[in-house]
This record gives sequence, C-alpha cells and structure tokens, in this order.
Amino acid sequence: GIIAAYAAILAPDQCISEAVVVDPPVSHRDGPIFLNVLRVLDIPDALGLFAPRPLTIHSDKSDAFVRTVQLYKATEGVLQVRKK
Repeated sequence: GIIAAYAAILAPDQCISEAVVVDPPVSHRDGPIFLNVLRVLDIPDALGLFAPRPLTIHSDKSDAFVRTVQLYKATEGVLQVRKK
C-alpha cells in the first residue's frame, strides 16, 4: 500500500529498484492519515518522489496521477499507469 510506497521512496536505490502500486488512494484524505502531510504533498506527489526508479501504478483512477506523470517526465524516469 501507500505506507510501503513511502518506505520504498526513502530506501536507497540499491535496496528497492522498482515498485508496483495497486489501487492506491488518490489522496491522503482517502488513504493513510499522516499529521499535516497535505500541507506538503499528496499521494501523486509522493509517488513522483520515487523517480527516476521504475514505477507501475494499477488504478481505475489513472487521471488522478497526472502530477506523478509530470514528475517522472521531468526526471526521465520509467512510469507506467495502467487501468485495472
């Protein structure tokens, strides 16, 4: 889930080189509650921090991850957003 995604973001590249996220919530309003996290970022922004390492997002709400796509384009990372 999203907590595992945060762990992957913070892990060194040699520990976690690729990630797959299935049905992530599109916002912390609907997902894990971290005190004041929405003042800094939301889930699409956080997933973008995994760039440039490869990331695959499986979601019916793929339009919600436009910010993740933008961040991956900026870093020339490999991102796949797939509809479930």
